[in-house]
Amino acid sequence: MKTPGLIKNFDSASPVAPRRIMAMGASDGYAEQASSPSQRLIGVSQWGRSQAGRTDVVLSWIEEVDYGGTITRGQLLTTDADGKAVTAGDGDYSVGMAFVSGVAGDIGYVLINPSRVDVGSNLTASPAEINVLDNAPANCVFTIGSESSNIINVSVQLRNADNTNLATRRAVQCYLSGANTGATLATAPSGGVAIGTNGLLIEPVADRFFTAVTNASGVFDINITDTGTPTVYLVVVFPNGSIQVSNAITFA
Repeated sequence: MKTPGLIKNFDSASPVAPRRIMAMGASDGYAEQASSPSQRLIGVSQWGRSQAGRTDVVLSWIEEVDYGGTITRGQLLTTDADGKAVTAGDGDYSVGMAFVSGVAGDIGYVLINPSRVDVGSNLTASPAEINVLDNAPANCVFTIGSESSNIINVSVQLRNADNTNLATRRAVQCYLSGANTGATLATAPSGGVAIGTNGLLIEPVADRFFTAVTNASGVFDINITDTGTPTVYLVVVFPNGSIQVSNAITFA
């Protein structure tokens, strides 16, 4: 079963037992018998030595290793306090994968492949729940028309987080701001705000704050009318709480 591959000779500042997991030492060219899963594991000692000095470390392929606990073939292995192989947990550094099952005291085999374990959290969402996110408004594209007869039309295309245009009817909160950061609520335009040719407008605060409902293509547009010369900004508030502010809408 044992299939040695790359073997490198290192200095070690302390004794090393045979068949023990090895970690990087304190300096270049040094290795030490591992004692913690938080160490950078590099391989397995071959023969070991009873005092500090030079020792061979197997850095690749399949090598014998002392098991320090119950191991199931295929599990990722890390080290216990004595350099013996135990099952790796989330966040541990791993020396490789167990090639055979065994228990504490057995001489097992590890397919050496140093890495760090990161299993993350299990995703429990269903495809239907993920598809809800796929159709959730996350940003938009503003198209600001030219002023004509004191009216400026602003069209909004809602998009998802992948910057794909939504192809479904959705609602977002909107308001007119006097600041390009969206930090203020603008004075209502003298001629008001009305829906254009796409969507539906519901106005809790007349001409300044409203809910816009898109058409089936994720688009709505509004007509802003003002006989003066104000500059306002259309702000869209998305379901996740983020906002997007249009370029300046300037009446001349």
